[in-house]
Amino acid sequence: MKRTIQETGSRAFKEKQSEFIGRIFPISSIQDFRKQLKSLKKEYHDSKHLAWAYRFQKAHVIEENCSDAGEPSGTAGLPILNPLKQNNFMNVGLVVIRYFGGIKLGKRGLIDAYEKSANDTISSVKPIPFHDKVQYHLSAPVDYYGVLSSQLAQLKGKIIEDQTIETIDWTVELSFDSVNQWILAVREVTQGKGTLNPKNK
Repeated sequence: MKRTIQETGSRAFKEKQSEFIGRIFPISSIQDFRKQLKSLKKEYHDSKHLAWAYRFQKAHVIEENCSDAGEPSGTAGLPILNPLKQNNFMNVGLVVIRYFGGIKLGKRGLIDAYEKSANDTISSVKPIPFHDKVQYHLSAPVDYYGVLSSQLAQLKGKIIEDQTIETIDWTVELSFDSVNQWILAVREVTQGKGTLNPKNK
């Protein structure tokens, strides 16, 4: 089962005088991850390395990436990404900040330290089930406002933006698995007068 998180978490430990600080957080997009990474780089501007990984899924498409951040190739990014994959996390970013303590850890030592930091940091948060969400823009006659609201609620969807004046003008979010039911509901309720278009986050 795919999982995600709603809260941030942090763990720190020392290995041969090098300090490793792990930070884990939910992300709503790849841009959101980059924004949070930029913020952490400012916060830890005096650190030697800031390695990271993320996994993000939208409409059943999974994107994942990682960075060694100047450490030897394969010693930081993958040891952070792999625990995210093993825990089946989606829409989660994990950053490990390293303050070099003067003693080299060697390639194996670095891999073990970054992996330990990632696992420790993951243990600081409580996973919840992940449901892939998509957003749609709906335009329809305002007469159908009430019944469409009810149909959306039954599908556990929600209106995240409502600019209705003379016609329904909604941005809705719902589970990817419920999209076909929502399309059919809009078609039947509005008798073909409603327009649905997917939105890119």
